[in-house]
Amino acid sequence: MRLLDCRWFNDVGIVRVSTQYDGVRYYIKAVVNPTTEAQDARMIAELGVSFPTAVGDMLFGVRRTATEDIWEDYDEFH
Repeated sequence: MRLLDCRWFNDVGIVRVSTQYDGVRYYIKAVVNPTTEAQDARMIAELGVSFPTAVGDMLFGVRRTATEDIWEDYDEFH
């Protein structure tokens, strides 16, 4: 897993990671005992809850085609 980017909303972090088999994924988690930004982002990537890809793409400014949106949302929720 490779950390690509992170966004912070007070004590909540959302990370964008690239995985070997699943491609790009997003994870979200609150940070109770913050350390460094890099360590907190790694912890979110390892222990965070999956975050919807379409919403993550909007937050991180990733542009996608309409076809990608339809099929990815279908796979994610079915």
